[in-house]
Amino acid sequence: MIGHGGNIYAMAKKLGCDPSDIIDMSSNVNPMGPPSGLIDFLKEKMDTVTALPEADSQRAATRFAAYAGIAPERVLAGNGSSQFIYSAPLCLKAKNALIAGPTYSDYEDACRLHGANVMFAHSRASEQFIPDFDRLSRKAESADIVFICNPNNPTGVLIPRDRLLAFCKSRPNNLFIIDESYMSFADDGENQSLADANLENVVVLVSISKIFKMPGLRVGFVISTPGTIEKFKNHIPPWNMNTLAQAAVIHIADQKEAMDRFTRNTRLFLSRQKKMFLNALKTDASLTLYPGVASFMLIRLPLWISAGELCAKLAKERILIRNCENFSGLDASFVRISFKEETSNLMLADRFNRLIQPPG
Repeated sequence: MIGHGGNIYAMAKKLGCDPSDIIDMSSNVNPMGPPSGLIDFLKEKMDTVTALPEADSQRAATRFAAYAGIAPERVLAGNGSSQFIYSAPLCLKAKNALIAGPTYSDYEDACRLHGANVMFAHSRASEQFIPDFDRLSRKAESADIVFICNPNNPTGVLIPRDRLLAFCKSRPNNLFIIDESYMSFADDGENQSLADANLENVVVLVSISKIFKMPGLRVGFVISTPGTIEKFKNHIPPWNMNTLAQAAVIHIADQKEAMDRFTRNTRLFLSRQKKMFLNALKTDASLTLYPGVASFMLIRLPLWISAGELCAKLAKERILIRNCENFSGLDASFVRISFKEETSNLMLADRFNRLIQPPG
């Protein structure tokens, strides 16, 4: 867990306050909150925790498959997408992994946990963090699996479906793990996904915890060909999705029209908030912004203040953002902010305006 970002509980302990007193702008969940009715539904289902959940979560997987328009034999439900990230190197017998960075640290952690060698193909700030597929292809020659986060965390870059699909097809000897945990935040995300690609060498990871703001339930899915799904099943323990998580999936699937509307409204809300945040910044070219397509934004700070210094100053005001210096491929000049409601976003813009002024 060392590679993860802001810890609201550790900060609250350090500041001597309650976690609820902290404005957490480090966590990439939907600022609009869970969809209307979801929490009340889960409260009504609390008595179901007195019995074991369905051992293989098959009903939840099947309902999600229908919701996503995918054949049920191509879907496996799990305890968050993290379960599949950490089991993938084992299930797929990976010996050499290539990671398209800078990106989420768990891909590297998972590979090292299972003894796989790790290589990186980093996109560059000078290229707006757009992946260089020639570089990726050259390095993929020495790898058996390739991890790509799309849209990427923390850069927010989305690789268009056609481009990524063509790349996967061009390298049939590589097995691609495509993490689409943030795809729901992207405009037209449903048409950019590779979930329906049905390629033998593509595994897609999906999380609905972030878009529906229920990360504590741990809900994720792996989507691939039936043969690859069987490989994952061989290493997934029974009862890997709790009763309330299974109930939440079924409830969401039953409310598809409302959930699609909620997703569209989220995208519109985030678009407005990003524009408002950018307009509220009164800084000059000392900041470099990478708005991206997801619920967060990567920011490069000026030379006179480091990510650690800025995060410490904001912490004193009980605001938590993500210090990105421990992302492989980034350094102490990068932070990531996750958008919340308008008041918090404008407050953060105000703090940026005040705290990153040049010395003297």
